Amino acid sequence: MTDIDNLSLYNGLLKFQGSNDNSSTTTWTDLHTADENIHEGWNYVDLNETGTMPRFRFYRMYASTTTGCLVNEIKFTGVETVDNSDATYSCNV
Repeated sequence: MTDIDNLSLYNGLLKFQGSNDNSSTTTWTDLHTADENIHEGWNYVDLNETGTMPRFRFYRMYASTTTGCLVNEIKFTGVETVDNSDATYSCNV
């Protein structure tokens, strides 16, 4: 996060969301909402806290105010997998 001069621009407003169709604002699922613990620098969120990793095709940072989405960088860590138990799997490039 860049310099946070006004916490109210983020607290409860900045959300990390997932969607499988990306077609409208109603199909997005909130995965994490920033709270009063957000701070300048790195903020870490473990999406596996519930034991179930979220599975979506599209992800976004969303805020109801334009200044609430001033995020400098986002980094995903984990293992890329295909949800298929077949011995082989083909996919279109």
